[in-house]
Amino acid sequence: MDRRLSGRVGPGAGRPARVYWRADREFSVSLPDRRYERVAQLFALTLERLDDKSVPDPLQNAGRELGEQLGATGGRGAPGKRLTAALKAGGFEPVTVKGGVIRLRNCPFAALADAHRPLVCGTNLALAEGIIRGSGATTVRPILDFQPDLCCVAFVPDTGRPA
Repeated sequence: MDRRLSGRVGPGAGRPARVYWRADREFSVSLPDRRYERVAQLFALTLERLDDKSVPDPLQNAGRELGEQLGATGGRGAPGKRLTAALKAGGFEPVTVKGGVIRLRNCPFAALADAHRPLVCGTNLALAEGIIRGSGATTVRPILDFQPDLCCVAFVPDTGRPA
């Protein structure tokens, strides 16, 4: 959509700016055709059948390891900045809200989470725990906090109390 952002009109106002916004639906193009979602669904179904727990221990451990690697890629600086950089690199779109809580505006696993919420969100929490460890950001802790249109994980200030 084009519109004038400056408020100026008439001759000399310049070309209208192109304005974009996030779509309600996900779009993906892959050439040649790839179906990663299908194999992810297959893996999720298999893991759900392996164990009566929502997230098998090996998957939690792998999630934490991957999270540590992601957390360590946050670059230099204070642990909080490394955490934010790692979350951005992971596609989570972190934003700090009231009370110092870090919410994630995007879940990179949203399509899979819709069909396999306990498995995916539990694994996402393990990934977040690893990101904390890898980034050294010990002033916050990840929790599951289901909110509409947000990722299931939030990072809350660590007050020393159990989750």
